[in-house]
Amino acid sequence: MTSYSVPPQNLSAIGLTMTALSRRHAAEQCNFADLTRVARLSLVTWGVMALGSAGCLVTESPEFTAPKRTRPLLTNLDPPTEAVQTVPRVAGTTNTYVVDRTIKFDILSEDLGKGVEALVIVDFEGLQSSAFPKTTCNLITIPAGTMQSPRRGPYTCDLDLNKIVPRVEPGCHPITVVATHDFVTASARPIDDQDVDVATWFYQVGFDENAPDSVYEACIPTRRPGDAGADARVDGGGL
Repeated sequence: MTSYSVPPQNLSAIGLTMTALSRRHAAEQCNFADLTRVARLSLVTWGVMALGSAGCLVTESPEFTAPKRTRPLLTNLDPPTEAVQTVPRVAGTTNTYVVDRTIKFDILSEDLGKGVEALVIVDFEGLQSSAFPKTTCNLITIPAGTMQSPRRGPYTCDLDLNKIVPRVEPGCHPITVVATHDFVTASARPIDDQDVDVATWFYQVGFDENAPDSVYEACIPTRRPGDAGADARVDGGGL
């Protein structure tokens, strides 16, 4: 087997070379770390400035939409409007009616300080009628409120048909509540035709349990023309 001689190596020189290289890399790493800290400081400074700018935007005064007045809503109608009610005659009379019937309702609306008014009308002729309404109660005034106000009601009307002129004859009669913020004087017309709600009950007036049904006009709770268009209600009115 052939062998070759290996020249002797200067290990101390190699060691010095490796140490130098190691030191050079260590120095480079230290310089890189130093640069990184500077960069980090720059980023932090920029972030604080950005947050400061954002803070200015957040503290600007927000814009709020002012509340608007809404039309009144008649709710919690009592008795229920889907059933025909009765106003009997006083026993032994021909055209005197009992006065123990009451209607009740609540009001829901955003009023902006202006109270609501309500009329209870017998044989309501529609919102465009200029005829003086046949009311069975005085004008009901309701203090101003908001949509978040506690329950406003019930407001009531005791039906006394004996006081209405011309006299209410026996038969089927609608009794209607009209609510608005302002009525045209001496009428049931609202000043603003969008600012109104209407609810109607149907009453068999002069009802006599001992009389044949054929004596009376049929009383059917259906919407009557001219009440309030599509907004007229003959249901319970609850929300």
